[in-house]
Amino acid sequence: GSFELAHGGDLFLDEISELPFECQAKLLRAVEYKEFSRIGGNQVIRSDFRLILATNKNLQNLVTEGKFREDLYYRIYGYTMNLPPLRERPDDIPLLVDVVLNEIRQRLALRSLSASDRLKEYLRGLAWKGNVRALKNVLESMVIETNGEKKVLDIDDMPKATFEHTSNGHGNFGYHLYKETGNLGL
Repeated sequence: GSFELAHGGDLFLDEISELPFECQAKLLRAVEYKEFSRIGGNQVIRSDFRLILATNKNLQNLVTEGKFREDLYYRIYGYTMNLPPLRERPDDIPLLVDVVLNEIRQRLALRSLSASDRLKEYLRGLAWKGNVRALKNVLESMVIETNGEKKVLDIDDMPKATFEHTSNGHGNFGYHLYKETGNLGL
């Protein structure tokens, strides 16, 4: 249904590198001819859409390894934008915190929800091993652990975890976040 819903707009497919090889032929047809059939159907449906893809893997290497169709690769290859991981963009974190907390506030119909400057600076100093989803997960955990009752989140509201200090504390990447039972994957 995604191709049908995307008619006249954009279709975003995340982790395109994980698409099974067998499904890649169907995607190629949809991209090349702007047509597809519903699952279990035999009627051809046309859809005009712009395709936006994301992956964290090198598709060219996957083509060489025989894990990604070469014809699909050359059909979808166009403008490539490299988005650096969150750990390489610490100055984005305070703004992202505001955006994420605003989304959570709206979703949960909370009157007020923000983060202290102290918390933003602390989050900015973590060595994020994940991406924005990891930051979202931490912020959502904070809201859950405070039962959505705090208007301004602070460092004390961080999820129950151990923060290992690995530098003198003055660098932006001086912390590693570990859950008590293992790495949180951040």
